[in-house]
Amino acid sequence: MAITAMGMVQNNHVYLLAALLLTPSLVSANEWTFEPSIKTNETYSDNINYDSQDKESSFVNQTSLGLVTKYKSASTTYNIDFEAINATYSHDSAFNDIYYNLTSNAEVQLWTNGLSLIGTASINNEPRNTVNNIYADIVFGDTIQVERYSGGLAYSIDNSKYSLDTNLIYNITKSEDGIGESEGYSAILNSRSGSNSAPIFWDITNNYLERENNSSDGRSYQSEFKVGYITPYKFNPFIRYYDEGNSGNVGNGTTSESNSYGAGFRWLMATRLTLDLSYNIPVNDDSTDSDEEQDNYYDVNLSWQPTQRTSLNAGVSQRFYGDSYSFNLTHSNKRLTNTITYNESLQVFTRDNLNFLIGGDLCSFSDATTDCFALLQEALINDPQQDIPLVITEDESFSLYKTFSWNSVLNLRRTTFALNAERSDRENLATQIKSLRESLDFTVSRDVSRYSSVDLSATYTKTDDVIGFPQERNSQYRYYKMSYNRELNKTLTFDVSVSHLNRASNFADFVYKENRISFELKKVL
Repeated sequence: MAITAMGMVQNNHVYLLAALLLTPSLVSANEWTFEPSIKTNETYSDNINYDSQDKESSFVNQTSLGLVTKYKSASTTYNIDFEAINATYSHDSAFNDIYYNLTSNAEVQLWTNGLSLIGTASINNEPRNTVNNIYADIVFGDTIQVERYSGGLAYSIDNSKYSLDTNLIYNITKSEDGIGESEGYSAILNSRSGSNSAPIFWDITNNYLERENNSSDGRSYQSEFKVGYITPYKFNPFIRYYDEGNSGNVGNGTTSESNSYGAGFRWLMATRLTLDLSYNIPVNDDSTDSDEEQDNYYDVNLSWQPTQRTSLNAGVSQRFYGDSYSFNLTHSNKRLTNTITYNESLQVFTRDNLNFLIGGDLCSFSDATTDCFALLQEALINDPQQDIPLVITEDESFSLYKTFSWNSVLNLRRTTFALNAERSDRENLATQIKSLRESLDFTVSRDVSRYSSVDLSATYTKTDDVIGFPQERNSQYRYYKMSYNRELNKTLTFDVSVSHLNRASNFADFVYKENRISFELKKVL
């Protein structure tokens, strides 16, 4: 059913909604929930165009039909959350449009234990150009509809001798403007020895990703093998082999590779606390385009799980771009939950690639010898403060993302505090162009009565794009919101919210303020 729904989304959203409404006849009532709804939202903005000089106000009406449905049985589960929104704008009816939101996932167990058929589908309205406005939404209107679909097979088994997790997934990404589209396969194969695997232990990790878009393609893989011998002591020797590479015609066909072997030991420092340490020797391949040879390096991994609610995994190693780090900490008790992660990943065909417009021509930062690049330098000499438009273009190079995230939630009897901090560094490996995103979000939710609650939030976001170039653009967003939620009866809810957005930037055209007030009424049918 999930695969059929995903195909219908691609062709006609009305067919999807019709298929979901027919779902009751396919399942038994005690395993299925079905919640259609209708919602209307009226929002007033005092600066609908986010302009610092010529402010224009507008009333934006969003009337939507929604459906939330869930099904669970011994072998099948699925969740679908679908919404169709009709938005109208008082300041200019040319902006009137219909938007769709979808989140769904499904799993069908083909065997009692092991093999499963899995799938996901989503439709999101994302900012067309995050440089212009990372807060673009349906009210502002400058969004792009992005559809993502995936489906495939997964197999998992866990016993006292070994664990095995593997999947093969086909992924499709489509966007309204054609930028960031791709399709291809992803696969993982992970296996670890169990408590009764003596005298041999192992730890195997394999990841493969393949993407293509028209005539462009990119492939990347990452593999690590550890095989060791369990001794009567706390030190268990092992050998390690690591292999990583990327290929394809993206990034002008440049390739990078990390290939090394080594030996080390696993130190059982305490109960549920282990340290893996190995000394590794790179195998430098002349077929790659890397100008630097890797040096010998140490690979260190720490794993600690003192309780069922607390776990820590941290690592230091080396990859083709230099030193590499990983960190994952989760901790929870009765009231407090903390999650801190840091990871480094390669991505391609994203919506994060930027170029500039000068004289109506699109110019690439990767080639400073082009004629339009010379025109750019001349234009900046005549007017150093002018805004050179930065536009999103097709991303056909591998980029390295280094992402840090810290989420903390404190649940009290009637009040919940949430703190979320994020930082993402991106570097285009073909052009070495860098960008940065940082954000800090603090939210307080308070139940003021049995049927009502108040939410307060404050968010600070900093962006820095094309760092080091004359067109470098940095912005600081400060966003505040307060909302009151009231349950009028079991099927009717009412929300009212006010918000304030303040943006500062090194370009005057992107300095503005906006205030909103919105009223929303939702009826569950």
